[in-house]
Amino acid sequence: MNRAILREACLYGARLQFTTLQGADLRGADLRRVDLHTADLRQAYYDRGTRFPAGFDPDGAGLYGVLPSAQLIGANLRQLDISGAELTASDLSGACLVEGRGLGSWLVNVNFSRADLSQANLSYARLDGARLDQASLWATDLSYANLHKATLLDTNLESTILHHTQLNQAVCNAQTLWPQDFDWRAAGDQWLGTNASLRGSDQSHLCLMGVDLSHANLVGANLQGTDLWGANLSGADLRDANLTNANLIAATLGGADLTRADLTHATLPVESLAALVAEGVVL
Repeated sequence: MNRAILREACLYGARLQFTTLQGADLRGADLRRVDLHTADLRQAYYDRGTRFPAGFDPDGAGLYGVLPSAQLIGANLRQLDISGAELTASDLSGACLVEGRGLGSWLVNVNFSRADLSQANLSYARLDGARLDQASLWATDLSYANLHKATLLDTNLESTILHHTQLNQAVCNAQTLWPQDFDWRAAGDQWLGTNASLRGSDQSHLCLMGVDLSHANLVGANLQGTDLWGANLSGADLRDANLTNANLIAATLGGADLTRADLTHATLPVESLAALVAEGVVL
C-alpha cells in the first residue's frame, strides 16, 4: 500500500498492524483507536484534520506534517497535491515536489532553497517572502503567483512559466537566469550584487546570508530584521539605513559607511566594534 491515497478515509478501529503505508496520503483521515506502533508510516503525510490515536507521535514515526511551520527538509513529496494548503514559515529546503500541485496554496515565507519544484503547478500560490535560492524550477508554473519579496538568488528560471507572476520587491543576483525576453525589472524584481543601486529600497526581513553587496548604495535602505550573516558589505554606503534587529554576524563591513544607521538590537558582537572602527567603518 505504498503511497496509498487515504485522504479523509474513516479507519476508526481498523487493524493495521505490520501494514506498510509508506508515502500514504493520510490528510483528514480518522485513525483513532488504531494500533499504529507496528505499521510502517514513513514519509506518509498528514494535516490538521488527521485524527491519530491518543498519545501517538506522528513526527516521531516519520510522517510529514503538511502544516504551518512544518519541518520537511529533504522530504519526498513528489506529485503531492497541496492545493489550498497552508505551509506558512515551513522549511522545505532540499525537498522534492516534482510534478506537485499547489494551486492557490499559502506558501508565505517557506524555505524552498535547493528544492526540486520541476513541473510543479504553483499557479495562484502565495509565495510572499519565500526562499527559492538555487531551487529547480524547470517548467514550473508560477502563473499569477505572488512572489512579493521572494529571494531568487542563484536560481534558474529560464523555463519557468511566469505569466502575470507578481515579483514586486523580489530579489535576484547575477547568477539568476530568466526566460528569454522576460523583463524582470519591469516585473518589480531587484538586483543584488556588488555596486548595486538600492538607495531607499525595502530589503527588510529577507534572508541574504552570504550575499555580495560590496560597494552597494544602501543609503536609507530598510534592512530591518534582515539576515545578513556572512554578507559582504565592504565599502557599502549604509548611511541612514535601518538595521534594527538585523543579523550581522560574520558580515564583512570594512570600509562601510554606517553614519546615522540604526543598529538597535542588531546582532553585532561587542568585541567586533573596535575592529570595525580600525577597518574604517563609520559608526
